[in-house]
Amino acid sequence: MAYRKDNYDPNYQMSGEDMRKHRRLNLALVPLFLGFTMFNMSVSTSAPWSQWTMQVAWAVYVLLVVATLTGFAYKFWAGSEFKVLEDETAVANRADAMQWGWVATILVGLALFFITPFTPNLDAREVVAVLLMVAIITTSLRFVILEKDDDAEE
Repeated sequence: MAYRKDNYDPNYQMSGEDMRKHRRLNLALVPLFLGFTMFNMSVSTSAPWSQWTMQVAWAVYVLLVVATLTGFAYKFWAGSEFKVLEDETAVANRADAMQWGWVATILVGLALFFITPFTPNLDAREVVAVLLMVAIITTSLRFVILEKDDDAEE
């Protein structure tokens, strides 16, 4: 629903489908934002305070995405919408997405185990960031795909 001056309703409540669309869009944008912030954190020409600020912003964003992916965020932020966003299908999709994220993280961790002896400049922070990004991106994209398939069936 687009708002104009002549049709603005301050009491408008989003439907469950609209809330799900917003959640899918936010989680679909996760890889883009994580990629941009990782690139900005790796630039060494910026001031130390700006690198620190980007690292804190990245960590906060990671925690928010994890809270959204686990369903923990809706208990506090959504209030009455918790029941709409946390139906049985969403819980099942979340479990499947978490499984995909776990397997992807294990596979990338195994690949990094064999790659790190040949990359002496790779430090522990970069390895942890790669593992976190793989887990979060795989889980969020799988959840978006499963939620999209759910809408197609209705």
